[in-house]
Amino acid sequence: MGNLLDNNALRISVGLRLGAKLCRSHTCRCGANVDEYGQPGLSCEFSGGGFSRHSALYESLKRALTSAQIPAILEPPRIFRKDKRRSDGMTQVPWKNGKESVWDVTVVNTLALTNFAMSMVKAGLATDAAERRKINKYQDIRRQFQFCRVGLGTLGPWGPGVTELFEAIGRKMTEVSGESRFFSFFKQRVSIDIKRENS
Repeated sequence: MGNLLDNNALRISVGLRLGAKLCRSHTCRCGANVDEYGQPGLSCEFSGGGFSRHSALYESLKRALTSAQIPAILEPPRIFRKDKRRSDGMTQVPWKNGKESVWDVTVVNTLALTNFAMSMVKAGLATDAAERRKINKYQDIRRQFQFCRVGLGTLGPWGPGVTELFEAIGRKMTEVSGESRFFSFFKQRVSIDIKRENS
């Protein structure tokens, strides 16, 4: 089919989107009961998807910036929040208002019990809330850097911060290359990164 997903990842992605049965009910190794729809599989603390999903997203974002001729580094040293945690990445040249851009990726499980009520009201509410939480966590570095929040949902919704950032990167990619499809390819790559790691 040419979609960059193996058969199992495609089956799970489509099943999650359609609400189809994915497995037999069983007890997860974390002790939670998993229903035939695979819930709450994406929220399991032992699920391997979270770390590799974030790594894939960091790399895709850095690759897009490089295509736009904007040098960037992942997990920059010496840029810490008050809680001593590092951001996910940073441009090495000014991005906006003469400041380098710092970003932090959050992938929200839209089907998790903590987010399900918001997701039922409106698609993307859980990612919006996650982005707002990120803004508060990065208050202390905002005078020195341009903070970009990157909130994505496991089933596809993007927060307003990530939409703004990705569109700006897309414009720069088109400007540098003259190829308008690069931005579309970048969005597809991000979507594939998320879908692959959901399985």
